[in-house]
Amino acid sequence: MQHNLQKHFRDGRMPVISVSRFINEEHSQNYAFFPHMHQDYLELFYVYHGNGRYMVGGETYGITKGDIVICNAGVLHSKSCEHAENLRSYSIGITNLALHLLPDNWLCSSDAVPVLSCGSLS
Repeated sequence: MQHNLQKHFRDGRMPVISVSRFINEEHSQNYAFFPHMHQDYLELFYVYHGNGRYMVGGETYGITKGDIVICNAGVLHSKSCEHAENLRSYSIGITNLALHLLPDNWLCSSDAVPVLSCGSLS
């Protein structure tokens, strides 16, 4: 029997959370996040507290509490340590994501702004 959510995914595949990390203020301010990419998974960066700057695909965006940054597989991204103010965040890796009309492990198109402001929904 097919799960109701499977109709939204190509080939009936269901996404899988492969990794999750909590990143506290000390780590955000003191440890560099070098620009990098993940070929085999999508990364979601959720801002739990504070604010800062985040680079995705060569563009830099201001981020604040309640924002979710979408880093599609194969797209260069990085958090800026020098602009992190009381930044607490979560990083979540998702594999096996196969949305219609998008490459594997992509959640948004390349021309979309990759920062979602969730505000009170967060």
